[in-house]
Amino acid sequence: MWYQKDWFTGIDYYNLKEKQIHVAEQRITKPVEQQFHEQTEIYYVKSGDADIWINGEEFHVQAGSFFCLYMHLFYHIETIRKPLHCVKVSFHIGSVSYTHLTLPTTPYV
Repeated sequence: MWYQKDWFTGIDYYNLKEKQIHVAEQRITKPVEQQFHEQTEIYYVKSGDADIWINGEEFHVQAGSFFCLYMHLFYHIETIRKPLHCVKVSFHIGSVSYTHLTLPTTPYV
């Protein structure tokens, strides 16, 4: 039986930078000046209480908060009431399909 021996996946088209996914715990204890980055960053807040500004809109984050900062978003943290202890996952968006980061708009029955 004949079969194709040179199959490849879409990841073969990406360079090394896009294959890198980093997971780290991060502690934020003082205000963070305005930043933006080239990677997508997903945060899960394990403990703490603060306000983060993302593209000019303020969001309250606390233990249990989960948020995604896509590349090129401007953000800063002004107010930290309790130090943030977060898990941060950072990657280049080419590594993951956009459909994997969105939820269905209608529930499955």
